[in-house]
Formats: sequence, C-alpha cells, structure tokens
Amino acid sequence: MVRQAGWKGRRHDLAVLHGWAQEVERLAAQYGGSYDDVNAFSKEIGFLPSHTFSGHIGGQCVMSNIAILQSQVHSAFLDAVVESNEAKRKHLAAFSAGGRKGD
Repeated sequence: MVRQAGWKGRRHDLAVLHGWAQEVERLAAQYGGSYDDVNAFSKEIGFLPSHTFSGHIGGQCVMSNIAILQSQVHSAFLDAVVESNEAKRKHLAAFSAGGRKGD
C-alpha cells in the first residue's frame, strides 16, 4: 500500500502543479492578464516549474488516482486539485456551449 501510495503521490505532484496553474489563470484573468503572462515570470527563474499548463486534467490516471487516495486519507491539497479541475471543466463547458474558445 505504501509503495502504491508513493507512485500515486508522484503523479499528484503534477496534478497539484496543474491545479495551481488553473488557479493562476483565474487570478490573472481578474486583472486582465493570462496564464502565459504570469508563467513568463516563472520561466525567468530556472528552478521554478514553468512546464505546466492550465488546461483541464483529463485522462484516466491522475484524477482516478486522486479518488483512490482520497478514499484512504484526507488531504486539503487533493481536495483543492479536484475543486480546481471541476471549476476548469465547468468553465470550458460554458465557453464550448457559447461557441467561444475556453482556454
């Protein structure tokens, strides 16, 4: 179990980064900016991760692994990733319904 949790935890490092990118995108939009505007700063500092994107976390492993971990432990970080990803999904769905680009 510990070994499996470790593997799933490594996948969630990426999920937390994507959740953070989603939140940065929302914050930047409030001030008329974009995720790319904010991420440009991260790219200037070599040790900050700048390879993440603010899109919806899809696929089959990351979110399902979060659900597995959440069935075993409580984690505010994982809750935040799920909440952020759901907000991104709703945002994209709203733009898709309106015929506009949602990224």
